[in-house]
Amino acid sequence: MKKFKKIVLSSVLALSALGVVSVSETEQASAAVDNYWPDKCKKDDLCMGVFPMSMRVGTENGWAHTKVEIVSGAASGVATVTSDGKKVKALKPGEAVVKMYDRTGVETGKYSMYILTIK
Repeated sequence: MKKFKKIVLSSVLALSALGVVSVSETEQASAAVDNYWPDKCKKDDLCMGVFPMSMRVGTENGWAHTKVEIVSGAASGVATVTSDGKKVKALKPGEAVVKMYDRTGVETGKYSMYILTIK
């Protein structure tokens, strides 16, 4: 009976050790991004919202915008603005944050912010 209790106890301890998993730096960074941009948008009266969006490497977005600005991700080479300044081109996997102005946004300054996950 003592041997059985030891086996059960050691099994429980082993399983509880597996349950403790540290959060990786990537997950921490992702959580920071998830909180940072919406908070920044809330403080800016011109921001109409933050939206998640996925793109594939080598594609350009097809949304109807009159102006695009990359806020984060251009320096690391994840994304770039096309030569006409109206679309984003996905260059490599990663994350980019983009401000996109629609027809009225250029005149009023209002924009939508997109968090692009490029795969």
